[in-house]
Amino acid sequence: MFNINRPAITYLLFLLMFVSMFKCTEKQSTAPDDTTVPSVSITSPSNDTIVSGNVKIIADANDNIGIKNVQFYIDSTFVFKDSESPYIYDWDTTPLNDETICSLYVITYDLKMNEGISEIVTVTIDNSLPNAEITNPIHGSIVSDSVQVSVDANDNIGIDQVCFYINNNFEFSDDKPQYEYFWDTTHLDEGNLFTLSLKVIDIAGNESVSDCVIVALYKFTEPTLWMNPVLSELSQDQTFSIDIQVENVDDLFGTSFELIYDSNLIKATEGFLGDFLGDDVVSIIKLDPGLVSIGISKKAGETGNDGSGKLASINFQALECGSTNVEVQTDENKLVLQNHDGKSISGFEKLVIGRTRVIVE
Repeated sequence: MFNINRPAITYLLFLLMFVSMFKCTEKQSTAPDDTTVPSVSITSPSNDTIVSGNVKIIADANDNIGIKNVQFYIDSTFVFKDSESPYIYDWDTTPLNDETICSLYVITYDLKMNEGISEIVTVTIDNSLPNAEITNPIHGSIVSDSVQVSVDANDNIGIDQVCFYINNNFEFSDDKPQYEYFWDTTHLDEGNLFTLSLKVIDIAGNESVSDCVIVALYKFTEPTLWMNPVLSELSQDQTFSIDIQVENVDDLFGTSFELIYDSNLIKATEGFLGDFLGDDVVSIIKLDPGLVSIGISKKAGETGNDGSGKLASINFQALECGSTNVEVQTDENKLVLQNHDGKSISGFEKLVIGRTRVIVE
């Protein structure tokens, strides 16, 4: 039988294990190191673009063994590090002055700390809102047929597009100066009010909304007595004027009518004759609280006038906040439009009556 020395065997086994581990370590240490540089680039925003508001800086990074992180720099200042794809930094540009030029780049490291650097992306800051207003038609006016909606739009860097809205519904967009839209009203109901507005967008993506313009649609296919403007919005103590006009009348020789309104909110201050019936007429304009009485007649032996024009203008002053209508009384014998024979003008039974809505704020 063999005489087994247990301590000697234990030592021998330990020595064999050590040698084996050393060989494994030697094999690993002789493996080549990873020296492949990772690739990285900024995919958004694009180079030489204009940016505004909150900008997402998006980077694309790739490596043969894996990306450790991507670091974002603005004008050589480290601002953010992202370790998970997609690599994104939300950059708030609002504290910066308009027309500031910024240089963006990213640095990425792979799992072996190899470094990759992107090309520089240059952007220009613009956070100024564009401006736009409707120059035609004017607020409170009468429109019909095809209406040319004209716009004055401006911005410090340039307009991308102007969007046209009717009653908050998108109708058209125009990206070419003189921004305009030809609005076809022929299929719409007469007598309704319509609200026109704009949304203007500049080339940086900033956008703003214009003030509204409210107009009334009258096609004037029948004899019409109407008020211009159809809407007047003003402040206390402000003054405004209302024109009383006729459209499509035949042989109008004389007229009398009354305007009524809420005298607690506004008061009539002055009245003037229009030129439709001429200068050599018999006339009266009487101003009472809540009531304006108007009478105009040509002289005997003359003929009536045809067509359209202004009968009178009345100036008002706003007194208190609220809303009221200035309108023609249509009760029997309160509204008269006669021809040279003393008869009601042709089509009088179809006369369309307008009114002016007054809002004092």
